Amino acid sequence: MFCIGLISCDYYYKYEYIVENKSDTKITVELYTKNKPAVDTLYSIPSGQSLQIYETLHGNEGARGPFFADVKNDLTGITIKKNDSLISKRNYRKNENWEFLKGTYSTTVTNSEFD
Repeated sequence: MFCIGLISCDYYYKYEYIVENKSDTKITVELYTKNKPAVDTLYSIPSGQSLQIYETLHGNEGARGPFFADVKNDLTGITIKKNDSLISKRNYRKNENWEFLKGTYSTTVTNSEFD
């Protein structure tokens, strides 16, 4: 939460997206967000590690936040590859592929999604 001004408090919460790699090799995450039309970043995540791939604010939300928002509002595209050629069959722009807890969206990548 961020407070602005001396008298009132505007509630802005930080949201983050974390990818955990539980596959048997490194994965590559190609990320597109609403803030940039081109590829924002290519991330390489070694097997057994997690990485924050994106951080954003959803605007002034009030004191009871943070609140879940559809991942499509933040991620305009995301592709996860294994061995630089196998593409995950999971659609990471669908909410059911992310867990949400207190402003953190997290997902786990496994070998089975590349079969």
